[in-house]
Amino acid sequence: MFALGCLFAIHFAVVEAQPGESTNAAATLLRHGFIGNPYLLPTGPTAHVSPLLAVYLAAVYAVFGVNTWIANVALGIVAAVIYAAAAAVTLRSLDFARVSASGNWIAIGVLLSTSPVLFYVVAFCRDLEQPVSALMLVYGWQVLIRFERQGARASLVLMMAGLAGVSFLFTPAIMPSLIAGLILMMWRDRRARGSRRRAIGAVLIVVALALPWGIRNRLELGSFILTRSNFGLELAQGNQPGAQGPSSVGWTAPIHPSMSMTAARSLRRVGEVRYMAHMTALAVHWIRADPIRFLSLTAIRAWLVLIPDRDLVGWYPVIGPTGALLILSAFGALKVLALAASLIAMVRPLQCVLFCLLPLAPYVVTHVYMRYEIPTYFTTALMLTIVADAMLTRLNARRRSAPIPV
Repeated sequence: MFALGCLFAIHFAVVEAQPGESTNAAATLLRHGFIGNPYLLPTGPTAHVSPLLAVYLAAVYAVFGVNTWIANVALGIVAAVIYAAAAAVTLRSLDFARVSASGNWIAIGVLLSTSPVLFYVVAFCRDLEQPVSALMLVYGWQVLIRFERQGARASLVLMMAGLAGVSFLFTPAIMPSLIAGLILMMWRDRRARGSRRRAIGAVLIVVALALPWGIRNRLELGSFILTRSNFGLELAQGNQPGAQGPSSVGWTAPIHPSMSMTAARSLRRVGEVRYMAHMTALAVHWIRADPIRFLSLTAIRAWLVLIPDRDLVGWYPVIGPTGALLILSAFGALKVLALAASLIAMVRPLQCVLFCLLPLAPYVVTHVYMRYEIPTYFTTALMLTIVADAMLTRLNARRRSAPIPV
């Protein structure tokens, strides 16, 4: 997977090469010393782009140049490394979950059959936000499984706390899952010796990682923002008149400052915090004005985050859009079946919901883009394997216990 990812990184370095919000914020950090100006017009400091992402991109651009071909190649190769690491973590997690040898082959089959996702990661998600989120999420689930098997170890609790704290600085979508996993660990650990000390240490780690960003935003923007500032904008963008569910489909209102010069001027005039608050109010107004339409869009988005359509999938090399659509649709259908089976058969139902479904929740009410589904890719592969292995194990047990006909 890593070798193939490197080939993709080189051959498709010009795909999605136009500078986006993350590139603009990183370039501003490199040239002016602050994270800002992600939009069409310079608007000053921002909380729209995660700090770790901006710092990482600025470091790459410092070596290879801002948004150059070789910089995109380097970003793609690192994305391939992260992808391969997440695949390794997925397979290693099966050992801690005590999955059978057959289960290991199921996981390998799932990862290989859905490898077109690798192209999307390297070509469209090379800025690392989604690949790292996927790695953090699947590793967080592994830590929780290890905690169940190995008992109340301080290192595991603190590791989950570290992942949860970093999620504030990277992708807010995975933050609730990791926070919930940490709370679940502390709850199960509550009667063990030293549990209070471990809980205090975990809370301090999360606070120490998340608090500086909130303080920076209070000083620079006048608002204590712990994650990112753009949820109101995304909510308005996905529920404006004309929106149809997928990202960029049916958008008509000039409200996004990265797409509309009118919106960029408005944001520069009132400031990012006030502009995002206005977008939240505008989104709420549109939703209240037509709640039936909002429910209809929500149902469409809920379907699309599980089973994508052709517009969402787009083009893939070799197999084309039709092949990719068939593969990812089958993957989504299996995800739905596995979630249902985990709930019905009680195969880690809470964990499956936390790590495979909850990170998708924000996009059910905003808008859907293929990259938003990447963070749950490896946890979904892990869930499919664990659930399938549990079903096969139970089936074999019933066969062995069945009476032999005379």
